[in-house]
Amino acid sequence: MGAGRRIHHPRERVHIRALFVHDVSVVTVKRSVVAQKRPRVWRDPRFIVGVLLIVASVLACTLLVAQARGGTRHYQVTREVAVGEILDGTNTRAAEVRTASDAYLPWGDLVEGAVATRSMATGELLARGAVADRSDAGYRRLMVTVSSGLPDSAQPGTAMELWFVPGAHAGGERMPARLVAPEVVLVRISEATGGLVSQGATRIEVRLPVSDLAEVLEATGGDGVLTAVPVGG
Repeated sequence: MGAGRRIHHPRERVHIRALFVHDVSVVTVKRSVVAQKRPRVWRDPRFIVGVLLIVASVLACTLLVAQARGGTRHYQVTREVAVGEILDGTNTRAAEVRTASDAYLPWGDLVEGAVATRSMATGELLARGAVADRSDAGYRRLMVTVSSGLPDSAQPGTAMELWFVPGAHAGGERMPARLVAPEVVLVRISEATGGLVSQGATRIEVRLPVSDLAEVLEATGGDGVLTAVPVGG
């Protein structure tokens, strides 16, 4: 046997082993106690409140972005459109825009067979006034000034006739009145302003056939006045 080596007695070995087991047990118990005292994270009220605040912030930001980008759907022209061309999916598409005006046609209101009443450029929003039913393609709307105010029964939609009354010539002779547009529909009555009030004239918008347009325009520039006469009783 070596001089520096110590041989433990069997009882000492048992004692050392017992101490080691005891120490390990004490450490394990302490760790268990600490683990039991430490609350679970997902049960911590502060953790739950924090998660709720984060979720609320994300939802609020998403809502604000959606409102900023949101709008109403309208028709947008995808290429150049000529007067009288049929408007459909080949030359229009849906576009979400933010506008306070009701001058543009909402998505879904374009009827089958509708035609363009004027030329339009690519990217232009489809205005209500630029669309007409195919049956309206042979008609135009025109603002005219008529004398001898309209009767109270005249309302938008009233069928009317437009007569031209020539002015008096130098000798006081008057030419007879002539019918310039026999099938006119009253669209709206405009409020008279300025000189129209003093002259007793009324500004109206009418819908008339294209075939009568040239004669009506000639009459408005002639020496005389236009008179609107409702048709029927």
